[in-house]
Amino acid sequence: MSAIRLRGATSGTTDLVAAAIAGDGVLTLPTGAGTIAKTTNLGLVPVAPTSIANSGGSASISANTTTFTTVTSVSLNGVFSSLYTNYRIVLECRPTTNDLSYRLRLTGTDVVGTNYSDQFMQCSGTTFSGGRRSAQTFASLVYSANNARVISAFDIGNPAVATTTSMLGSQVFDGSPLSVITIASLHDVATAYDGFTIFTPTGTVTGTVTIYGYNK
Repeated sequence: MSAIRLRGATSGTTDLVAAAIAGDGVLTLPTGAGTIAKTTNLGLVPVAPTSIANSGGSASISANTTTFTTVTSVSLNGVFSSLYTNYRIVLECRPTTNDLSYRLRLTGTDVVGTNYSDQFMQCSGTTFSGGRRSAQTFASLVYSANNARVISAFDIGNPAVATTTSMLGSQVFDGSPLSVITIASLHDVATAYDGFTIFTPTGTVTGTVTIYGYNK
């Protein structure tokens, strides 16, 4: 049987003789000096909260997805850590009123100082609009949903590092007319955080939120 040859960045080769390949697909590596390098934490990696909390309705965790029903808020704890530089938040939901907001969170407590700002661009039908808010105690996660089903994905940068935290995302509402919104937000305090809260200024929301971590 032919050998498997791994070529490195320097001169020389290492032959891995596939002596034990059989019907079960086993590959036996030869003994001897040398190491096999493994790179971890690349790509989108599912991240599960260590715990959740909710106000109103109900919420539960299954792997890296949190499901919530008719809540006014849902908090995800122990999500952000030094394992990953950035995180992807995938949200599918239906608010009973227009907006959803978020706050960063540390050791089970929301950060509520007036250090949040956000900016949005919206295309609804043939109408284009935009807006900005600053010095808020929260930032927008979903804007002007009008009781439509919302599908959105947000990237949050450096939440577990003691620097300012930014978020950028896009969302689609399947209402009439179809709407597309891009939202950028910033929390301008140089602090590391480990979670976040989604909440409704009014009404309730039902849906799922799924978290992934990734490195640069």
